[in-house]
Amino acid sequence: MSADFVWLYLIFGILLRLGIPIGLTLALGWGLRRLDEKWRAEASQDDHAVITMPKYLTIAKCWDVKSCSPKMRENCQAYLHPNIPCWEFRRSNGSVNKVCQSCEYFKETFALANLQ
Repeated sequence: MSADFVWLYLIFGILLRLGIPIGLTLALGWGLRRLDEKWRAEASQDDHAVITMPKYLTIAKCWDVKSCSPKMRENCQAYLHPNIPCWEFRRSNGSVNKVCQSCEYFKETFALANLQ
């Protein structure tokens, strides 16, 4: 066996032993990155989905129940968008904020919604 073939076999063996696993790892990483981008895009679309208040729940407003001052109302997203439930503006990771869950307006509104 000549020295040229030994080097050729050595290079081929290294490529076979290391190249294929590295190539498969890179391909898997690329596929998972695309899947992650797809899931992030779907999640961002869900974050922008807005629930509107049914008409029977729009009688009392949270700023009236909580007696918010006019200055507080100027910066309140719920006041600026009265057809959207106030707790929708304080959601994080798809769940209602704990402060909102303990709010009497939230509890009463959900109780009223469950009666209908």
